[in-house]
Amino acid sequence: FNAMIAFISEDFATILDDKNAILAREKADMMLDLYCGMSKILLEETEKSNMWTYKLYRKTDLDDMDTDDGENANARRATKESIMRLNAKVNDLKASNEELKASNDSMSVKVSELKESNESLHAKFDELDSLVR
Repeated sequence: FNAMIAFISEDFATILDDKNAILAREKADMMLDLYCGMSKILLEETEKSNMWTYKLYRKTDLDDMDTDDGENANARRATKESIMRLNAKVNDLKASNEELKASNDSMSVKVSELKESNESLHAKFDELDSLVR
């Protein structure tokens, strides 16, 4: 009976460690998402007022988390390659954002032109209306 309790206790500790690692990674992912979405001014203020901290893991813990079997897929550590892929995605999103901004600016100009045209049409209709009456 004591052996069974010891075995279950060891499995529970492993599960708890995996849960904590997954939660820490999710928290880091959320922090990165928030950090990437900040405006330049807010980003600079945040960088000035905060200090980064690091959590150190034993290499064996990291190797345990670095499996591709899907069971611990969310607990994998970041590699240079994955960071480079994320940077490429961020750069693509920035380029897309710049294109959208340019498109938005050109549409704003067109909307302004349409408003002016609409106002002149209203003025002409008012003239016609006054002539008819």
